[in-house]
Amino acid sequence: MVTNLNSDSGLSGEQAIALIHVRRHGKRLVDTRTDIAEMYPNKGYQEIAEEVLPYLFSKYPDVAQRAVAYAMRQLVPREELKERTKTFLGNRLEKMVETKYGKEGFKSEGFSKQCQMAATRRHELHGVDTDAMILARGRVPWKTEEKMYGAEIAVQDAYVRQSGRWEGCTNYELVAEDLNRVWHDGKPVRSEISAKGTIRPYLLSLRREGL
Repeated sequence: MVTNLNSDSGLSGEQAIALIHVRRHGKRLVDTRTDIAEMYPNKGYQEIAEEVLPYLFSKYPDVAQRAVAYAMRQLVPREELKERTKTFLGNRLEKMVETKYGKEGFKSEGFSKQCQMAATRRHELHGVDTDAMILARGRVPWKTEEKMYGAEIAVQDAYVRQSGRWEGCTNYELVAEDLNRVWHDGKPVRSEISAKGTIRPYLLSLRREGL
């Protein structure tokens, strides 16, 4: 079984075994712990996994969290799950910004200064006002809040491919759809290519800063 999964998907042996455990524990949760569907988004996948799969979480936290995500996809309709994820990530993002900049969060002077510094840095690197250049081309510049939201959803299981050659990789088509729905009134402003080209490097920069 492991061999077939490995050859079909291009996964390493270790990844294939992990995927088997994810599915096995996920199916068990669907059969025995349907109550987890009511825990999200008040609790995140990590907190749920720690509660309902304590032993597995203590040994293999990533597998436990992915098992919860697998079960959640079986128990909650896709669109409802995406709405719950949006709520969970919105709350998490707000807390993250408040932790760094205080209770005023996005409205704080510190956050505004960071946005200004980022714009100045882009100008220094590229020698142009990139936002003005983007507007001149009829495109919509990325706000820091939108990029932070995109970075948050990009690492969530609901936005990660669950099968096929690119299993485990972010599905930036879904990310773009959600960004358009949340930030652009459903208009096709962000594409899969633009989301990937902006969010992936932004994620790397956040990780370098320890966020």
